Amino acid sequence: DTVPTALIPIADRPMLAHSISSLRRQGVTKFVLCRGWQGSAFDDHVADLGDGVSFVDCRDFASTGMLESLRLALGHLDEGGFYVSYGDIIFRPSVARRLRESLGGVSVVVNAAMPGSQSKGFEDVEAVTTSGDGSARVV
Repeated sequence: DTVPTALIPIADRPMLAHSISSLRRQGVTKFVLCRGWQGSAFDDHVADLGDGVSFVDCRDFASTGMLESLRLALGHLDEGGFYVSYGDIIFRPSVARRLRESLGGVSVVVNAAMPGSQSKGFEDVEAVTTSGDGSARVV
């Protein structure tokens, strides 16, 4: 392992660049990327990732989890909604579109296939949304 998984090339582009492209197709223009292990490797791929990308370094990545990275990124977000995605997961543009079109206050995409199943087709993806507030919240 010499580079973060998100930078492994798929079809001549870093894995992360594919996810960013899917989100751009839905109108997303700002991307806050949290870097941990080998974070400086992202500096060599700025052109591959495109405009609107900024970096937040999670220096304690080895002892913290994704929530700490998210906490660090929150100060860099604009008002309104945002997407959270792992950098080493590629998804179809249709998945980002389903999230954008969801009506809930919080929406999550899940792989509905049985754990360990090799199937990752479109039919296995569900957008889960919430509505309501407090104890009336429905998922």
